[in-house]
Formats: sequence, structure tokens, C-alpha cells
Amino acid sequence: PDPGGPVDGGSMKIRIYDTEERLLVGPTDGVWEREPARIEVTIDQARIRQAFAQIDAAINQAVQEALAALQNRYDGPEYRNVVVTASPPSWSAETSPMTVWPTALYLRVSGPGTEQTFPLQPKQQVQSQQYTGTVVPTMTTWGSTLDSEDYQAAAEDFEITVPYVVQLDVTYERCEAPGVDPDTGDPLPDEERSCTPGTDGDSLSGTFTITVQGDAARFEVYEPNARGLLAHTAEWAEYHARDRYPDSKPNDFYAGERILARLQLEDRHKHPHSGKYPRIVSAAAWIRETGRASDPLVSTLFLQQQTSTQWGGPKQQVEKLGLREAGVDTPLMGDKQRGFAKDESYSVQFMVQFGFGVRKGFVEPDKTAYSGHERKDYQVPFTIIANAWERQGIRNHTTQ
Repeated sequence: PDPGGPVDGGSMKIRIYDTEERLLVGPTDGVWEREPARIEVTIDQARIRQAFAQIDAAINQAVQEALAALQNRYDGPEYRNVVVTASPPSWSAETSPMTVWPTALYLRVSGPGTEQTFPLQPKQQVQSQQYTGTVVPTMTTWGSTLDSEDYQAAAEDFEITVPYVVQLDVTYERCEAPGVDPDTGDPLPDEERSCTPGTDGDSLSGTFTITVQGDAARFEVYEPNARGLLAHTAEWAEYHARDRYPDSKPNDFYAGERILARLQLEDRHKHPHSGKYPRIVSAAAWIRETGRASDPLVSTLFLQQQTSTQWGGPKQQVEKLGLREAGVDTPLMGDKQRGFAKDESYSVQFMVQFGFGVRKGFVEPDKTAYSGHERKDYQVPFTIIANAWERQGIRNHTTQ
């Protein structure tokens, strides 16, 4: 039978990179929520060329064997001027117009976010696509599953069809047996023999199929988070330690006491593979409560970066106290008739703008709906145990 059949064309390779060009190292690695992922597809063109060369060798060997068989067929003494040819003389599968590459080849990215499909060029060695559908996180940085479906980038197998047809032609002259000279009995010369021209032919045809295996790569999308905290100034912390409320808790405050709002990145917030914290673009803390006389107790504090892992209130110059960190409280909140009420609980909400346009926490003024893994990280309750006026001889910054 004429040669043909399947030929191994190697396999594709998919690699995924984050925006810092860090290669994701496995299915548990991933990018941040809404971070674009660069998906690189490599199609081994050298291996495909090897497959073409393998096909060429098989076809050309079959052609040579067929030519030799034809030559042998017309090798008797009755034949002369035998010419055996092949058309084409040798086969090149890679450049043959009969070879058919796929007309459509795609990279598909699926998952809980936005599915996207990208065209691929089967003759191109390396090509990259930017996937922007990472809008649904699948994991927290401390390993809690948010969505059981992973993201996956996949390219299916594709085939290159390689049909061939080689025409074999033979021309010859078939001559009668040589005559004998009646006078001498010797054979007559060849040129006096009676010869008739003739032709013959054959062909080789078949189809090879080069199969290039596809590839798939899974990855996670990590949710960025931070933790909102409340703190006392050093002076107020010292006063709490010796006041008449020994059972007070860390988030118990006096009405009129400065309430420091902090946003903290903890070790659990680091990316489990890159080891980096999520990037914080901006952060704010805010209060929306109602005072003793039904006055709205409203404030918004825009936080500033204090260290690589902590954000807090901006610094402000306070008379007789010097440079101090601003709090999320206001003077009205400390008013004895109109401010916070004793033994009542209130809350500070945090809103954080992370990199790639991701917001977590509470959008002012809605205290019920939030985004982020845990409500307690972005809404911190506090209780009023007394009014700051109980603290005799202390100048309160909120009166400035």
C-alpha cells in the first residue's frame, strides 16, 4: 500500500503570567482579582517541520522503490531508450499546495469569571493573549475556597492534512528480435531492427495527518483583603488602663475620645506564591450614626500609608498637643447632649480600593452591603462606656 496515516506533530504548551511577568507555577498559583493574565501559547514549529520531513522521507522512498520497479520491468533485451520519471521529482509536504492547515484554531479561557476566546495562528511559534475576565475570585490568600470552579486556559488538538499524488511515467522502445544476415548467419545491427515506441505509467497517492496535541492550564484568582482596626491614642490607652471601668474591652471608647482608624495588612493577606501583599490604592474609614438628640453623626477619614503594611489617619497639628494622627471622630460625637450615648454600640466602616480597580468593604453610606471575605474586617463595632468630660483636667483634641 502507498504510505500514509497519522504522524506525531508534538504538543502545544500554555504558560500563564501575571502583570509583573511572574510565571504561574501550577494550578494553585494565580493572579489577583481583576488582574489581567498574559496567556502564552507555544506551538513547536520545529517538531512540525520534523513531521513534514518524516512524511517527505516516506513518500520519496516509496517513489524511488516504484521507479526502480518500473525500471526493472523494462530491463529486458527487447527494450531500449527506457526513461523512468517521477512528477514531481521529490515531494515537499511543507510547501505543497495540497497541504491543508486548520482554518480556525482557538485559545479558550473559562471559569467563574468572564469567558473569552482568542484566535491562534497554527504556523506561529509563540503568541500571547491578555485575559481580562478575572472578575470572580476563587480563593482567599489564606486558603478558603470562594468558588469551586477553577479558571482554565485551553487549546484543543489540531490536525494538518497532507495528501500527496506522485505520477510515474515510462517511455521506451520495444524492438523485435534481431534478424540474421542470410549470407553470413550473423545477427543484424540494432539500427536495422524494427522498434515501436511505447509508454507506461503508475502513480502513488495517499494522505498523512499530522496531529498537534493541545494543552490546558488551570489557575486561581485570589481575593485581596485587609483588616480594619480601631485604636486609642497613647494618652487615652494609659487612661483606660486606670479608669473606673476595669472590665472595658479594647474597642470601648469615651464619647469625645479620639478614635484612630487603621487599616492593616497581615501575613495572611500575602499572595501564597509570590509572597507579596495586595496593592492598596486608597482607603477610607467612615461613621454614619444618630446622636442622642437625633443629630446625624457623620464623618469620613481618608487614610494615608504609614508603613508598608499599615494605613492610618493623616497627621494634623493640634494646639498644645503637637503633631497628632487624625481620628474618624468629630467634636459633635463627644457632645454630652447630642453625641454618642453611654452604653450604646456604633461602628466604623472601611472602604479599600485595591489594585486593578477592586473595592472591598462598605461603600458610604450603606452599612449593610459589603464586598470582601469577612464582614468583621471592614466593619468594626465599638461601645461608648462614658463621656470624655469624666476625665478631669484633660484637654480633648476634638474641641479644637
